Amino acid sequence: NDDAGPIHSCLCIASGGALVMGDRAHSDSAFGLAIRALAKEPALRSHVVGDPTVRIIVLNAEMSTAKCRSAREQYHKIVRDRQLCPLVKSLETPWTICDLEDVVQDRSGRRRWPELEVIKL
Repeated sequence: NDDAGPIHSCLCIASGGALVMGDRAHSDSAFGLAIRALAKEPALRSHVVGDPTVRIIVLNAEMSTAKCRSAREQYHKIVRDRQLCPLVKSLETPWTICDLEDVVQDRSGRRRWPELEVIKL
């Protein structure tokens, strides 16, 4: 009997294709790894409360790297592919990881997003 409390939610952070890479049989995606850990690790599974809700936020891929700030879009195929997928597009944030970086670094003249402005580091 260990002192770990119940798990009500879990935060999984993965970049780009790491969320969904792999195939049906051998998913090395962040989702696949989490599902396997919950299914195969009794010690972990015993701490999960009920059937927790999973919420997914897809960060906007457009102009989302520091290199894009001073040049052109670095991952134009990913941006195009996301625009062709209504489900992914509906989950995508209006802000990018660069916008989040601007808030964390308190850059003046940054574009303001209400959901990011509450972040205090």
